[in-house]
Parts: sequence; structure tokens; C-alpha cells
Amino acid sequence: MTGGDLIRTNTTVEAHVYDIDYSTTWDWRPWQVQLDIGARIANIEQRYESTVTLAGVPVATGTFAADFRGAGPQVGLEAKRSLSSRRPLCVFASTNVALLVGEHDVSSANSFGGGAFVAGQATSQRRTIPVLETELGATWQITDSFELSAGWLFHAWHDLGASGGTFGGFFVGSDDANTMSFDGLLLRAMYLR
Repeated sequence: MTGGDLIRTNTTVEAHVYDIDYSTTWDWRPWQVQLDIGARIANIEQRYESTVTLAGVPVATGTFAADFRGAGPQVGLEAKRSLSSRRPLCVFASTNVALLVGEHDVSSANSFGGGAFVAGQATSQRRTIPVLETELGATWQITDSFELSAGWLFHAWHDLGASGGTFGGFFVGSDDANTMSFDGLLLRAMYLR
């Protein structure tokens, strides 16, 4: 049996983000407003791998990697609205902005004709990354020291998305005017001291 033409791809993104904040809270029942000021450290690793198969025979492979390591200041604001007098259930909206400065390393490698032709390219540049995060949801304070939250989140890392890489020629470059964004369900458990 003869195989058909196939392009198999795999993409992964790993985000390691650490925040160190000072928080202050204002309590105007039924509202509570919290301000966070601090710093963020981030390591974002993006990987893309592809294999082109013609008639069941691998003819080309390609890899693309973009890594960002940086740190910078951040500010966040959260507003909660209590739905009962004892505040066990609240709705909330929060936003957070950060400005990270760091190294952005981009590399690619392509192999054609069963490894007869191999090409690769790499670049490293200092980059400033604006980050915007927004969350909407509800919080249930089960005890004085434990709460659960659920909702929706949207995170945008401006100028950190990456595109490029071809299998018929050399890697053209990454697009530096783009956004890597995440959105989805938020589930969070917190222990309060």
C-alpha cells in the first residue's frame, strides 16, 4: 500500500511566570478594591516542529523555536462585589499590566531530501514586551483562609508571537508586530494567611 502526502506538525508553548507584589486593599462594602504593585519574571518557550511526507517517505523536516527571558514592573487592579452580607460569594473583575525587558532568541532548522540539504538560522535580540491580562469571574470564600475562584481569563503578550520558517527555502524571519494571546477557563484555589 502506497502512503499519501502528509504534513505532521506539533506546537507547544511553555510559560513560566513569577510575580512578586505588594498589595493594598480598600473595603467599601459591598465593594472591595485591591491594588498590586510589583515585579514579574517570565520565561516563555515556543516550539514548532513539522515533517513533510510524500508517498509515505519523509522528504522534509523543520523546527522553529522562540524563547523569551525577561523581567520588569507590573501593576494590577481588582474589584470585587459581594453578593451577600458575609462576603462568602463575590463577583470580580481584574486587570494587570506589565512591561518586561529581556532576550528574545529565535532559531530554525530545515532538512530536505532525507538530510541531503540542511539549513538553519538563529538570532537573538533585546526586546521590550508589554503584557495585558484581564480576568472576570466569581469567588467563593469557603473559610477565613481558603477561597475558590472560577471565571474567564484573557492574556496578551504583545510582540512575542512568532511566525516564520518555510520548507521550500530558508527561514524568512519572525514577525515582531504580533501578539501571543491566551484565553480560557480560570480555576484557582487560594490559601489566605
